[in-house]
Amino acid sequence: MKKDNFILKILITILIFLILIVITILMDFFNLFSTISCKLNSSFLEIIINNIIIIMIFIITYFLIDKRNMKKEEEKKKNQEYVLKQLLVETYTECKKTIKLLDNNEILSKYIVPKVDFNKTDFDNVVVTNLKNSPFKNENTILDLFKEGIFSTIHLHNYFRIKSEYQGYISIRITFFDREELTKNSRIKINKDLDLEFKYLIDE
Repeated sequence: MKKDNFILKILITILIFLILIVITILMDFFNLFSTISCKLNSSFLEIIINNIIIIMIFIITYFLIDKRNMKKEEEKKKNQEYVLKQLLVETYTECKKTIKLLDNNEILSKYIVPKVDFNKTDFDNVVVTNLKNSPFKNENTILDLFKEGIFSTIHLHNYFRIKSEYQGYISIRITFFDREELTKNSRIKINKDLDLEFKYLIDE
């Protein structure tokens, strides 16, 4: 849209120049300059000409500055896209690493489960809470960038869906640490969704 506006402004400027040229040619053809110069003193004509030149210089300068600002906005958007993509990739990568970590039954049973109080909710268990929230530590920045309209809202929908699936999987994986068959389907689904989102981000 901004690019279209800029092109429109350029076309308008060119049209103004063409109109001025045509008027000048017609005035010269009908010998109006001599008539005007007889009725107006030269200083007044100089003022008019100078004002026209100043106006045209202002218009050209405005367009150049506007074009420069457009380039800055485009560069800013590219940088924001890169940052958002990297943050999402980092988030999903950490999700996969944690899932893989919990695949190790020895680590799960020796170093994680003993620290969990199953009489409390996940929210009251620091270990579980950390595992569930650690990948999403940059969520505020991610949401701010989404608010800027950097990516399609489908990526935002996928982000919340993956977060929900991941955190749900962490809960059941720890709760049923000795019943891996009960968590198998959830593990397959979250890994599949993570792989799909990785693909979308790479192809974006």
